[in-house]
Amino acid sequence: ANVAGGGLDEKSHPSVSSTAKARPAPGPPADDEDDEDAESGTDHASASQLVSAAAEYMRKNDYEGALQIYNYARSRCKVWDSALTELKVMSNRCLCLQRVRGRLPELVASCNETLRRIADLQREGGSGISEEMLLRMESACLSRRGNAYMQQQKTEEGRR
Repeated sequence: ANVAGGGLDEKSHPSVSSTAKARPAPGPPADDEDDEDAESGTDHASASQLVSAAAEYMRKNDYEGALQIYNYARSRCKVWDSALTELKVMSNRCLCLQRVRGRLPELVASCNETLRRIADLQREGGSGISEEMLLRMESACLSRRGNAYMQQQKTEEGRR
């Protein structure tokens, strides 16, 4: 299972490839099953494995690899086991984009999406996430987005 752009394969990253192989290809379900998890493509155990693998990549400063895993997890998981897991994936995706150079517009868009989700959770009463945790994640996203905006402005000024 080679993930485009980063060369993730089963020899160098067995936990990623075995999980990716176990998951069906994206697309509509093959048949109309009554099982909600099967219809939504949600496999919380696989999602948890993906998140753990991505966290390991981040610990090794392989932000491109972690970003690929977070992107895959986001595309596959439509219903998360918890709002905190979803928010961690979104927030860590922003961190990866910040660390990977040259993806400022994508970083800004990801931060905006994460900030919208945080605002939704705050309106819903936190969904089991402490106000402190929501504020920390919100602050991190605002900081990353502000940094990206500043870098983009400097880039444009350099072209004038």
